[in-house]
Amino acid sequence: MKKPILSLVLDHPSVQRLGPETLTEVLRAGVDWIQLRDRSLEGKDWFHWAQEMGRLAHSVRPDLVVLINRRVDVALASGAQGTHLGFDSVAPQTARNLLGPRSRIGLSTHTAEEALTASAEDIDYVHLAPIFDPLSKPRERKALGLKPLRSATSGELPIIAQGGLAAGGCTEALRAGATGIAVTGTVTEAQNPGATTAALRAELDAFCDK
Repeated sequence: MKKPILSLVLDHPSVQRLGPETLTEVLRAGVDWIQLRDRSLEGKDWFHWAQEMGRLAHSVRPDLVVLINRRVDVALASGAQGTHLGFDSVAPQTARNLLGPRSRIGLSTHTAEEALTASAEDIDYVHLAPIFDPLSKPRERKALGLKPLRSATSGELPIIAQGGLAAGGCTEALRAGATGIAVTGTVTEAQNPGATTAALRAELDAFCDK
């Protein structure tokens, strides 16, 4: 099977808190995608942050995927590899028309039904969340658990599981059919973010090697 994806979702404050050296260590530990998600930045500040993060990510690994949450304009202007859409974003087809066929476009969903219905859209993957209670913010929705994840992965699109996933618990999501996991607080709130990321990577790779 393909190597499971490890996606790190970051906002501007968490990046500042980690600092460039720790963030570089985290990326080198085995992150495949970074998704930049921030509602505090606007205009040129968003653009410059996206550019800065893209340069850092690709200095660590040229094929690391940089995704911009919601802001298709920032994704286009900064040369990011794609965008991640939510309920208040542009329509997936609009994003595809703007970014082109080679860009990676994802969509946030919160039920198995939403994830399965998303296969009708011109997108590349789906996030399903929260599988468990999130570690980076107060709970906004009841945790789904593994059964809806199992149902969602019966569809055509790859499913990235998100919400409360930490080292030692990722294998359950992969067994349920997830293509990968997305994390925030598991890494950004860790005492040793680099070591935590390495543990996540090792668990994903061990599942792949079985």
